[in-house]
Amino acid sequence: ALAVSLLQARGFTKNDFAKSHPAGRLGKTLTVLVSDVMHSGAEMPLVNADALLSDALLEITNKSLGMTLVEENNSVVGIFTDGDLRRCIGNKMDINKTIIKDVMTRDFKSIESDDLAIHAAKTMEDNKIFTLVVFKANKGIGVVSMHDLLQSGIV
Repeated sequence: ALAVSLLQARGFTKNDFAKSHPAGRLGKTLTVLVSDVMHSGAEMPLVNADALLSDALLEITNKSLGMTLVEENNSVVGIFTDGDLRRCIGNKMDINKTIIKDVMTRDFKSIESDDLAIHAAKTMEDNKIFTLVVFKANKGIGVVSMHDLLQSGIV
């Protein structure tokens, strides 16, 4: 209690503590950005909107995130998740004939790359989801998953 009072008297804030101890839990919570833990580039699952569902499934399998981004004209227009796949199977859709843009989720959750990773965890928890699309300057540049946040020690 005495140490805390002394730190407060000196104006030492949580942010100061985070800078002094970046590897600690509080430090990570206040300093790690979404861009530090996201999948991007070749690690990012991505298919064209005109791709077959079977192609999307290969991408989901190869990238191991349980979802893929769907793009059209170099812009992310939707996502396709393992939950969407279960609905397709339930509706007896042919994966070799179904076009991904016809079954993708258009209203998906996202976060900015420069946002704190802890905010990504809160968004996922609030929406009961496991991945978020990451944007920078209105362009989809990656995916962050709850597993990424767990591995980084954020949650």
